Amino acid sequence: MIRPKTEYVKKKLKQTKWKNRDYIEDLMKIEKFILEYNERPQGMAHAMMMHNWCDTEHFYGEYIREYEQILKELKPKKYNKYVIEKKNYTVESKKAQEKWENEEKTRTKKEKTAWKKAGGKS
Repeated sequence: MIRPKTEYVKKKLKQTKWKNRDYIEDLMKIEKFILEYNERPQGMAHAMMMHNWCDTEHFYGEYIREYEQILKELKPKKYNKYVIEKKNYTVESKKAQEKWENEEKTRTKKEKTAWKKAGGKS
């Protein structure tokens, strides 16, 4: 077994039972993804796996919290940039959600008015 590179993964290793060793192996793959592959997937299967684990474009994934902690240790400058991007994405997502909700209310109101005009009950 390869040894963990970050204190975060070393700490997780100490807390993880043998039967859950796959979790630690996955975290070490994320370390390798960041360090050795510079976050460039090595083929389609690798890209799909990393997307499911840590989709950094949409800030979600099975291991997104772990990815963030590992990135913070291995590449602090990149982590700081990541945090800013995540904050901006969150703000923009919230604006888009609010816009959609307002448009949905307006659409529903128009449909209800048309319904009533056509003779429908409220």
